[in-house]
Amino acid sequence: MSEMNLKSLLKAIPDYPKKDQLINAIAKLQRKSIELEKKYKKANNDKLIVSHLLSKVNEELEHALQNEKRFVASVSHELRTPLTAILGYSELLGDTTLNNKQTKYLEHIVQSSHHLLSLISDLLDVAKLEDSRIELSMRECDLDEILYECVTLVQSRVAPDVELITDIPPLDYSIIADDKRLKQIFINLLTNAAKFTKKGFIKFYIKDIEEKDNNTLRITVNVDDTGSGIPKEILPTLFNPFQSTDKTQGTGLGLYISQQLAYLMNGEITVKSKEGVGSSFSVTFEVNISTKREIGKELRNANIIMFTERNELAQSLSRDLTNVGANFQLHEVNSEDLTSPIAQMIIGCKFQDIVIMDHNVFGRHTNDIAGTLKSIKPEIRLVALSNENVDISFSEFNLVLNYPISSHRVIKNLENIYSQEFFEQTEEIDYSDLDVLVVEDVDVNREYEKEMLDNFFSISCDTAVNGKEAVEMARAKKYDIILMDIRMPVMDGLEATRRIREFDQETPIICMSANVYKEDKLEAEEAGMDDFIEKPLEKQDIEEKLNKYIKKHRKKSAHVDRNIVNEQKGSDFSEDIDLKQKVYEHLKNTFDENIAQRLFDKGLESIRQYMQNIDQSFEDKDTESLSDNFHALKGVLANLGLKDLSTTASKLEEISQEGNLIEVDKLKTELFNHLNRLFENDKKEGKS
Repeated sequence: MSEMNLKSLLKAIPDYPKKDQLINAIAKLQRKSIELEKKYKKANNDKLIVSHLLSKVNEELEHALQNEKRFVASVSHELRTPLTAILGYSELLGDTTLNNKQTKYLEHIVQSSHHLLSLISDLLDVAKLEDSRIELSMRECDLDEILYECVTLVQSRVAPDVELITDIPPLDYSIIADDKRLKQIFINLLTNAAKFTKKGFIKFYIKDIEEKDNNTLRITVNVDDTGSGIPKEILPTLFNPFQSTDKTQGTGLGLYISQQLAYLMNGEITVKSKEGVGSSFSVTFEVNISTKREIGKELRNANIIMFTERNELAQSLSRDLTNVGANFQLHEVNSEDLTSPIAQMIIGCKFQDIVIMDHNVFGRHTNDIAGTLKSIKPEIRLVALSNENVDISFSEFNLVLNYPISSHRVIKNLENIYSQEFFEQTEEIDYSDLDVLVVEDVDVNREYEKEMLDNFFSISCDTAVNGKEAVEMARAKKYDIILMDIRMPVMDGLEATRRIREFDQETPIICMSANVYKEDKLEAEEAGMDDFIEKPLEKQDIEEKLNKYIKKHRKKSAHVDRNIVNEQKGSDFSEDIDLKQKVYEHLKNTFDENIAQRLFDKGLESIRQYMQNIDQSFEDKDTESLSDNFHALKGVLANLGLKDLSTTASKLEEISQEGNLIEVDKLKTELFNHLNRLFENDKKEGKS
């Protein structure tokens, strides 16, 4: 109502003493109402402007977060790429002959590389945890192996005045768990304990195992130390991200990530600590029970003798090996008087399968004594116990174990060397005839991947430097497996895979990438890739993928026509090929000259023995024994690099199983004619 209308209305009101005051008050209220209406309109308009601005800021924040994730993924890829070469060549170097000091240096290089990798992984893990993108990769594994590996990786960081105590008994069953994530938790806790403990002890032990329903175990593992302790003001926020008791090193993410991983395993990490006294971390997690374990069963009736000073390990081995049915003898030795034990070893070694020697007792005589035992009984297995910083090469030993080590871990290692021969690997898969294409743009990584496939799997692979080249090669040749990097110039791995899938739907394409987000794996899958290997590559991961897809591979050697094979230039059957030289060169490519010569001699000895066994089995018409001996001969020939002859032995194994002795006789004669060329020089020299 306007002021003029108000005055007209008031004329109708009878006069009274305060009429003018009322008119002024109403007019004032009216002006105030108009002013408030203007403010309301302005506030409403401002609200719309703020809402628009907030929406715009939110979009920009989301874009920034996406850029941050892309940045983290990009940095991760760039850092992981050189680590592939560092860790890869370290693994190849570890497969050569090194003395203990060199081995120790190499282990430190590997440990430092893994530490750098863990820092990179920490940053990625935090990003994935915030987006709920962490996934557990479950597989069958042994808990004690996981925990002892953590101890091995951390023990070099423990101060000299600190005793590292382990109490990790083996479980009766294997478990189903994410072994890499479990290691991540315990390596972090043990590393922290080593960092802050300068005197006293660090104790790593299984505190409790509770059996639950549905084949589940709830396990508690403790890491106790006598370190500096954690300040009271830090304890409440200890598991927060970027919280650390040591501001000089680390990211402050380790405990946060470990706690989140424990939550994913239906557990948690708790801590008790007192400054100046020490700390106790308890990790609780749940796992499923898998297959029952029978540690030591392969050693039943094995003859084992051990020479060492009196110690706890020796007593435990005496008890545990006797319990599994091994014939175990323990000789406690005084390092000041070695005459008697050395004499006992030399006299009695021909009756033993395994001899365990403590280097701390025999010192510089260790290798000489071992060489003597090998000359008396070449097939004897020798095991050395030593400290990791000993600067010698245990060249005569089948196995070197470093203190500290538990009894059951020694037994598991003894089983391995007792039940397997280098030349008689009955379950070994032959990868050598696989046609593999490696697509990798970084030169050093491409060379490593090529070297790894050759060194560990006897695969001579083809390589491409980008996706475009890979498509052309895959179009021209049918490969059994393609290992494909994602980020490459010219054409990336995703586009290359899509192009290959236009004309080839069968060949397994395995993605190799440091991009480890779930979206990256999904994108690889959508492009047509069959599987994913996270960089840096490890031998175990490659072997797992090869085994997974090898069933799809049609063995070229399964139905090879022998006449065609005989005509192939450069094959084992060619008369102009020096078989002995071929074998020797094959072994020298993997081992040093001394080991190559030893394996060469052992190989020829094995071939001669199996040829005699085969002749006897054929004469007895024992087709089962005949098949077994051809199977063993096949493995020997494959390990010696005689692939074509190994293929023939494999064919003879099949024919023997069918009982076709006429065909066996024909093909056996042909095979033996070629094998006898290996012994021609021996005959000339008058050797039997």
